[in-house]
Amino acid sequence: MTNNNFSVSVDKGKTWVKGKGIEPIRPVFYILLEDKTPFPIPNEHAYEWLEWMRDNKTTIREHERATGVTIKTVFMGIDKRSLPGETERGEETDLFKTVLSGDTEELRKINNAFAKTDMLPLPYSTWKEAEESHKKIIDFLSNIN
Repeated sequence: MTNNNFSVSVDKGKTWVKGKGIEPIRPVFYILLEDKTPFPIPNEHAYEWLEWMRDNKTTIREHERATGVTIKTVFMGIDKRSLPGETERGEETDLFKTVLSGDTEELRKINNAFAKTDMLPLPYSTWKEAEESHKKIIDFLSNIN
């Protein structure tokens, strides 16, 4: 698709938006298809993306520990690495994330335990990676109490 100001192209399965005088930018907004595959939404359709996010399930897994800490893995629907000012623009997207919330002291204890490993709750590119990492985090946390 092309007009006088920008063009949209697909190269090796990736969608790129090119504007006059600017470097190509990737889509920022994504939805999930029925098979849980992320699908890019053109950035100018942010309102439709917002409606999709409101109307669809974005929590992949949620687990509450007896200590009052909740571990939640979600589909964010935004690839933050595509935003202006982000310098690391690898091929993968960062669309899923695991978040820990709850009791401050317990979170401090968890952060200290994570600091001693190479395992951190990081953003993920696929539903499968997010599910697998959520399980690893739950298993890891069950061993620190």
